[in-house]
Amino acid sequence: MNDCKDRVAPTTYNNCRYIMDNHIEPYFSKLPKQDLDVMTSRDINNYYNSLRKKGLSESTVLRQHHIFTAAFNLAVKDGLISSNIMNGVKTPTEDYYEVSFYDIDQMKALLKAAKNSPVYTEILLASFLGLRRGEALGLKWDSVDLDNKMVKIHVNVTPARDDDGKEIICIRDKMKTKKSVRNLILPDSLTQYLRKLKQEQETRKRELGQYYNREYDGFVCVDQLGHLHRPNYVTKAFKKVIRENNLPDIRFHDLRHSCATMLLSLGFSMKAVQEQLGHTQYTTTANTYAHVYDKTKHEIAEKAGSVLPIGY
Repeated sequence: MNDCKDRVAPTTYNNCRYIMDNHIEPYFSKLPKQDLDVMTSRDINNYYNSLRKKGLSESTVLRQHHIFTAAFNLAVKDGLISSNIMNGVKTPTEDYYEVSFYDIDQMKALLKAAKNSPVYTEILLASFLGLRRGEALGLKWDSVDLDNKMVKIHVNVTPARDDDGKEIICIRDKMKTKKSVRNLILPDSLTQYLRKLKQEQETRKRELGQYYNREYDGFVCVDQLGHLHRPNYVTKAFKKVIRENNLPDIRFHDLRHSCATMLLSLGFSMKAVQEQLGHTQYTTTANTYAHVYDKTKHEIAEKAGSVLPIGY
């Protein structure tokens, strides 16, 4: 844990710390202590099976597998052990995840229902541009060119915890991948909304004076007093909107999927959607949104049947 702390994102480190404190340490502390060089792959497999018996998903087991692999690799490198027992441990298979999304009519209903929500701006950014939650929260006015209707995505906001366990937010210029840094074009309606929002924020700054929080000055997604919205707050506020308006239960991140699905259904190429979302690999986009092609296949069959005559 100490070795990786300065090399990974705070969110990643905190997730690993949680796994250590709540799963790995409690399990192995109950077993007789043994040196690393006498441990075997069976010890690790037994631990994985204990997780499965508790009902944890294969994706969760896989995340823990990555931790063990990194730890034993480091142990070999430092000369604590001569061989890596993880070579004999079968890599867990990640659970298949079926994308959830809204269709265009559901998206319209959501935007109407969320009009008065405090996270309406985040919902718009995710719905129109396919932004991740952290990307929407990281958007700053100096990255928004309203005259040319362009926005640069290059800052990410994630939840984290300090050394005392207190929840904090982490603002980083380093994005998930190089492809995540991207310039996007704003639709006219979203441009007009952001222009009005910026004017309203400037007015509140003048009216509230010293009572306006300047710590997050320049961020787009702030509340009436200038406080930057916390990631978990966005998630809860979004859930409240869909619950109170009897909309299908999806995650905030699924607005990103909804945006991609909408673009594909409107005829945009998979490559264009890849660039919009900031996926590093084309296959990531293609595999994630393969469901759109199910509808396309039916359309292909219908159109082909209508233009190619068959003699009976």
